[in-house]
Amino acid sequence: MKKFLMVLLMLSITFPVWPLDISDLLNKASDKLPEAKQGVGYSMVDSEFIYLSTIQFTEYKDFNFEYGFADEDSVIGAISMDGVKAKDYITIPILKEAELNLGAYAGWKRLGITSGNNEFDWGISATAVALRW
Repeated sequence: MKKFLMVLLMLSITFPVWPLDISDLLNKASDKLPEAKQGVGYSMVDSEFIYLSTIQFTEYKDFNFEYGFADEDSVIGAISMDGVKAKDYITIPILKEAELNLGAYAGWKRLGITSGNNEFDWGISATAVALRW
């Protein structure tokens, strides 16, 4: 049975039934993927700066709702407000991805280390780079 499926797979790759355009498929898929945002946060609990990486899952008017991680063992949710976008003022290609969104985050630290030792964390956040696929 494995040999039959392997031959069927090889034939479908070699002689496709429909015209397959991978680049068109990837372009359509990349438009639907959320953008990954990188930034910093200031923890009000620990009084220190942390690295944030979030993905926007929805937006309402000027507010973005995001989820992601902070450092290596924290899971967070964030609400940020659209801010300054460099592409509106400067026409340097590398800066088209730079934008400044200010907001707040909340989440849990020390996940998975031991049960019952998770710590609540919250603070302010600023994302500066949005990576579009």
